[in-house]
Amino acid sequence: VRLGLLKSTYRLERGSHGDLYDLADRSLAKLGLDVPLTIYQAQGEEANAFLAYLPGEAHLGFSGSILDHLDEVERLAILGHERTHYYFFDVDDHHYLAGADVLNAMAADRLGNSSHEGTVRLYQLYMESLCDRGGLLVCDNVDATITALVKTCTSATKVDPASYLRQAE
Repeated sequence: VRLGLLKSTYRLERGSHGDLYDLADRSLAKLGLDVPLTIYQAQGEEANAFLAYLPGEAHLGFSGSILDHLDEVERLAILGHERTHYYFFDVDDHHYLAGADVLNAMAADRLGNSSHEGTVRLYQLYMESLCDRGGLLVCDNVDATITALVKTCTSATKVDPASYLRQAE
């Protein structure tokens, strides 16, 4: 995992990206996590954030220009979201990580069927919902959580959270 990240991303070091690491440290504290963190900027234009999980250490990555379009509170929401992925995979002796691996393998198997794919889809939706709540817990701001997630998913630079909630209703 580490080698793959070093080959395909630019590592953002704490000395030159202290503000981002300070926010990440705040997200760690809010979630009660105590693991070393490394942040990367990935290649590609698609705006996104991701976690590369390793037991005992977290590797967060960003792609596209997403960091340029998020304010501090929105960055905190995204960091909280990604850090919750770490929590999800690490908690309960890695059972949820193992469950995700088994489900993904079943869905990818040539003998798999649509029920396996549907189960993977639901598992991922529930996991993402949990992580969205983690982002909200960390930033403590519903509007910033919504705008951060919409900006990340759509590459939009301006988001009206009230409009998004009306659309969701």
